[in-house]
Amino acid sequence: AYQQRVFRDDRKNAQAATLMLANSYFIREAIYRAYQRDARVNYLGVDTQKFFPAPIAKEPIVLAVGRTYPEKGYDFLIRALAYIPATRRPRLVILADMRDPREEQYFARLAQEKQVEFTIQSVFSDPELVRWYCQAQLFVYGARMEPFGLAPLEAMACGLPVVAVKEGGVRETILDGQTGFLTQRDPQEFAEKVRLLLENSALRRQYGEQARRYVETSWTWERSGQELLENFRRVCP
Repeated sequence: AYQQRVFRDDRKNAQAATLMLANSYFIREAIYRAYQRDARVNYLGVDTQKFFPAPIAKEPIVLAVGRTYPEKGYDFLIRALAYIPATRRPRLVILADMRDPREEQYFARLAQEKQVEFTIQSVFSDPELVRWYCQAQLFVYGARMEPFGLAPLEAMACGLPVVAVKEGGVRETILDGQTGFLTQRDPQEFAEKVRLLLENSALRRQYGEQARRYVETSWTWERSGQELLENFRRVCP
């Protein structure tokens, strides 16, 4: 009965709203399916003064960021990296602000089986994130149907190219073949793109520079805030 009341109130509130905003076209479509309402997309942004390409020596690691929950797809990343020959296989570093010990035990067993070296670090501050973004050679993203995905944008703001599964909101933020690569949820295809960037330093550097410029021109908080003000004016001109 409680769940039914929550569902009823949720639909009632959605129908009463003068304006609905979504953080991606992926979520705009989900809103329409759920409520039959047309939402306007108001993208989020990145603070390019906080997230920037700091002059830190690179290490042979690929980086992933997000809580260690099933929907983040870390098992997919481990399976994908296993397709890279052992002599060239990078270490996977996962930065998490929220952690699930049971999932992490599963990741550890899978990594041992696949002979993929990985570590999980608890990170809670932007300066720590920036340091890791700038140390890594590549950012990898295997989240399942992520509504938007802020971490890939933070990585690109730090000059880090991204390889991601082409699902959810990430399709709207990464320029395939310019700031990184988008792939099917196929571990072998994903591994090929990771390996291509790891073994081609000139291409990796080019994509990283293009990623930084792309964020500076299209994904700032200033741009996001201006869009939000314009959307407010639609309601209160």
